[in-house]
Amino acid sequence: MASSCSQENNGCANCAPGLSIWVIEASTGQTMVGLGCINGNNPNPKQVFFQQIARATFNYNGADNVIDLSTNDSSSYFDNTSYVAIIDSYGIIIISSTYFSSLTSNGFYSDEFMSFSFGGGENCRKLSRITSCQPEPDLACSYSGDYINSPPTISPDNWNCFQEVCNESISCTSFTRSGSESSYAASNVSPLWASGSGAYQFRRMNTSPKNLLFFYNLCKSSVSTKISLLETNGPQDCNNSKCGGGKKDDCWGAASSFSIVDNNLDDPNAASTTSQKLKFKIAAIKEGFDKKYKSISGKVIFYYGGTGGKTPCCDDDFDGTVVEERSYSISSGSTFKDDYFAADCGEFDNDDQTLVGETINICYTVDKVDFI
Repeated sequence: MASSCSQENNGCANCAPGLSIWVIEASTGQTMVGLGCINGNNPNPKQVFFQQIARATFNYNGADNVIDLSTNDSSSYFDNTSYVAIIDSYGIIIISSTYFSSLTSNGFYSDEFMSFSFGGGENCRKLSRITSCQPEPDLACSYSGDYINSPPTISPDNWNCFQEVCNESISCTSFTRSGSESSYAASNVSPLWASGSGAYQFRRMNTSPKNLLFFYNLCKSSVSTKISLLETNGPQDCNNSKCGGGKKDDCWGAASSFSIVDNNLDDPNAASTTSQKLKFKIAAIKEGFDKKYKSISGKVIFYYGGTGGKTPCCDDDFDGTVVEERSYSISSGSTFKDDYFAADCGEFDNDDQTLVGETINICYTVDKVDFI
């Protein structure tokens, strides 16, 4: 006939087998990655941008003073730089840049003897990585036509167009320049020097702002994937690395005291963040368990502080702080680490920062034992 014993607030119950506590832990850190403010001044170090778009138009009219060669050149330029953030199947954060640019040009030369036009274009593209096993893709460009013009540039004197501080939309107004310009000629005509005037418009926009919380949430997703892999010892990288000998519970190790990692979200100057998660099991030796016990139950208590080696599991006058109590019940069932039966008994992450700086200890009580 089944019987039981029970002892309140006593982790030293002599009617139960010795128990052990096991843990898996994962953490991911990430520095902020992205585009800074266009004018180089960043009043908010906890913000970057994930997209920048640039557009430019250029027009030039000139004439050679020697042979009266006139020229007209018109160009347009566009580029889009973006960042893409994903978590791959191994829990690895990949923040990869994509890039697209397009340049088209056309114009003509004419004098009293000849007249010809020219035109062409250039398109460039770079894709993002989609897995940590893939190298960063290269930039690929294609060309068309018989004429490629360089995209318009901005000289240092023109940076005064950008007076706003980290605005999401910054524009440069039109202006005119004049002076000696190298004329663009077809391959059968030598380059000539011409004087004339030109104008271009340039506009850049930063969009998709990201703050440190965005990167912390990436880290949390990464850690969640890593913990799932550790629970069953799934492949953890491109080399299919696993814990120990590759058995399903080989990633679980003996638990001891632990600390909570600072996520930096309350630091106005922080440029990096870390997410952390721990998951615990309590286990009883499997051998002979199902011949003597139906179940063993109690509490796993997480705590810090306490003088004289006192714990909340065995001492009524414990003077430290109990962080959390988790009930458990162990019965025969699926095997843990070949030699144990086990039950989940709690988990921690660093969303709650009130425990940062404390050393958290673990003890357990055996409150009830049911015999066969």
